[in-house]
Amino acid sequence: MAACTSTGSFFIKEVEMVSCLSITASERQLTFLPTYSGQTSASISFSVVNVMLPTTTAGPYSLRVYTDNPGITLTAQQGNSTASYVYNWLAMCNSPARLGTGETSTGLQVKVLGNPVEGKSVEVEIQGVTGQAVQLNLVDLKGKVLHQQRLEEAGSLERVSVPVGTGKGLLLLQVNTATQRQQVKLLKP
Repeated sequence: MAACTSTGSFFIKEVEMVSCLSITASERQLTFLPTYSGQTSASISFSVVNVMLPTTTAGPYSLRVYTDNPGITLTAQQGNSTASYVYNWLAMCNSPARLGTGETSTGLQVKVLGNPVEGKSVEVEIQGVTGQAVQLNLVDLKGKVLHQQRLEEAGSLERVSVPVGTGKGLLLLQVNTATQRQQVKLLKP
């Protein structure tokens, strides 16, 4: 589990793993996105202790990290509030490279084939919702809907091509049925 400390009401709520690519047996290329709570409209300065200098650029952030250092300390500052978060990235880095998946429980399962996304579309597999209507919404981080698609009656395994455009950055793919919802982060480098 991660440890979080904070001064004030601003803190790092969680860290989402976007991708983890093996460079060597002991080195990884890690891409992640912290999410905050209690933030204001002021800019946030983000850094990783002893690894990345402070930046006000919005994430996701990419680092080369080593398996002998499985916990990195993330810090963020907004105004007079400072937050610190110890992120055990290695525990989150066990999935195969270039594969984004949703939960593996029974019910709605969403698998992205190729994440980070290369090209103008991404293939998505949806299963566990046979006979149900499925709504797909692709949105940016501001909540703007970029693409919508609906399957009226899903089969046991549906493979859908979702256009993602030519821009760069982080996109959110929201997949919903009447009773279930999953959200998958897509990285466009």
